[in-house]
Parts: sequence; C-alpha cells; structure tokens
Amino acid sequence: MDFFSNPEARRMWQNRLRYVIARWGYATHLLAWEFWNEINCVFGYAKRSQEMIDWSAAMGDYLHQHDPWNHLVVNSLGSFELDDRLWKLPQLDFAQVHGYWHPTLAASKDTGKDMGEMVPLWLTKIRDFGKPALFAECGLVNDRWGPSPLSAEDRDGVALHDMLWAGLAAGGCGTAMMWWHDNQVDKYDLYGQFTPVAKFAADVPWDTAGFRPVTAEASDPRVRALALLGRDR
Repeated sequence: MDFFSNPEARRMWQNRLRYVIARWGYATHLLAWEFWNEINCVFGYAKRSQEMIDWSAAMGDYLHQHDPWNHLVVNSLGSFELDDRLWKLPQLDFAQVHGYWHPTLAASKDTGKDMGEMVPLWLTKIRDFGKPALFAECGLVNDRWGPSPLSAEDRDGVALHDMLWAGLAAGGCGTAMMWWHDNQVDKYDLYGQFTPVAKFAADVPWDTAGFRPVTAEASDPRVRALALLGRDR
C-alpha cells in the first residue's frame, strides 16, 4: 500500500511514466496508458481504496501534463467489479469493465454462455459517466480463472465473434477484447473473426453519427439482435 502513498514511491513511478512516454509515446497504435491491471486485486484495496482513487487522479494529472501526444488515460478493476468513484474522475478518459464466462461465478455462469447478452449487459453499467465505455477483457475461463477447456470446443470462434460484434453494437467505444490470444485466437487461427469487424467499422462515422443503443428484435428467435440508432442511419 505504501506504493500509492509514499512520496518517494510516487516520485519513482512518475519517473517511470516519463520514461514510457519518451519510449512509446510516438506510437499511433497505442490506445491508452493503463496504470494498473485490476487495481482492486492489490491486498488492502477494500479498506484503503480511496487512496488508490486519489493516486489514479494524481497520476492522471501527471500523464496529461507530460504526454505531448495526448493519449487516453485509464485504470482497471477486476472482473465484474464496478466503482463509480474511479470512472467519475475527470483524469480518466474512458470507463472499462472486465468479465468472463466462469463455470460457477453467479455474475456470468449463465449470461456468459451468450456473449451477445453479457457484453451489452455490463457495458450498460459503465456507460453513463459522460465518457466512452469499453469491455476491455473478455473470454472463457475455468474455475481458477485460467484458460477454459471449453475453448477447444469453439475452434470456429463463435464466442469471439459474438463479443467483437456485441462490443460495437451495444454502444462500446470498441469491440469487447479477447484475453486469450495465445491459447485461443492464435492456437485456432481465429484472426479471420477480426477482419469483417474491422472492415465494417472503417466505414462508420462513429464520432459524428450521434449513435445511441436501441432495442432491436430479429425475426428468427435463434438470432440476438443489437442496434445503434444515429441521426441519419
């Protein structure tokens, strides 16, 4: 916990931030600086979480002040964890959520069977902070949060297909992002699932169309329909 409050630790961390800006800040493929992956997993967070919220605000100020390329700044929480205090910070440029199909976790053991349902459900929970929302970690896990054996039964990438399209069509600022690149996407050569999404997204004026999520129904009950409505499309 001293990492977040000790003045010398803060000084050393700011030195690191200056280094990563100088080393990688030029890259236009860099989406954002994320301070900490699932910061609530740090021992002691439950009792001293406000210190980490304040730390996130202070380091966000520092990055915005020193990054001449103005990359986005964000932090993250563990699967299905929500904390309004974090996403209300003006220093964090978008809100994000993590979540997986888990065989026993109440939050996902049923909804996670249908990524077209789970992704929009949890994006809705972080979409009202006046900033973009992203489903930033997604996939299938076993009961110890490791790779799920069910991945071997999905070699066509149906779950990946659904999380990619659902992230876009539910009002996220991008697709839901698959965690298991090494033992699912690459192992089963699922890169082709990304191609149609990228081609579709390239022709959509996401920042000017005024999109909002709307309820949609499909004529076939086996199909889940998601839609965005803009001013003219």
